[in-house]
Amino acid sequence: MKWNKKIGKYYLYDYIYLLSRIGLGIVFLAASYGKIPHITEFQKNVASYHILPSAIVPAFAFILPWVELLCGLYLILGLFQKYTAISVFFLLIIFIIAITYALLTNQPVSGCGCFSQTPTERIGWVDDIRDIFFLLLTIVVLKGKHTFLSIDRILFKKS
Repeated sequence: MKWNKKIGKYYLYDYIYLLSRIGLGIVFLAASYGKIPHITEFQKNVASYHILPSAIVPAFAFILPWVELLCGLYLILGLFQKYTAISVFFLLIIFIIAITYALLTNQPVSGCGCFSQTPTERIGWVDDIRDIFFLLLTIVVLKGKHTFLSIDRILFKKS
């Protein structure tokens, strides 16, 4: 398949970029939606990973959902895309490291705390694989044309 194939005015890669950007935005909005109203439960979930010092857990659990909300909104709107994608990239690296650490050290983490704070099955490698897939989508966004159907295009007058 040719990535530089034109479909109308734009190339196939532009559409893949747009779907990746909006898809990631929706994922991060959904993640924040599952945490913001349940900060106390999310705080317990973060603590169950046994990675952060307990003094930092409340602040981290409060700030992370709001960062995810902003990243999700910015990705969907196409606002500050490069910086947002870099932020998402590093967040996903942190999530992958945390899940991998919990799996390798056999931490009793019930559900990754990603989208819901309701205890579910223990975390598994599928959680890491999902985040690696999101990481690949982030790379597509980082490499994409940041002017395609975005607010950045209007604000920064790019064609």
